[in-house]
Amino acid sequence: MKTKILLIIKYILTLGLSFSVLSAAFDFYNGKDFQLLKFISSAVFFGLLMSFQLRKNVQNELTSSTK
Repeated sequence: MKTKILLIIKYILTLGLSFSVLSAAFDFYNGKDFQLLKFISSAVFFGLLMSFQLRKNVQNELTSSTK
């Protein structure tokens, strides 16, 4: 159970932060100011959505690593 939570947290951080960095880069390119609240909320929201989508993959990784 603990490894499943750690994998989900890893997905949230990597996917959410990469999306937020790209979003901030596009905003910077378009001349908009950096908004910390938008950065954090999009990282958490997108990371949670992607982790829910990839939860089947997490279960498959755990079963394959235990065999």
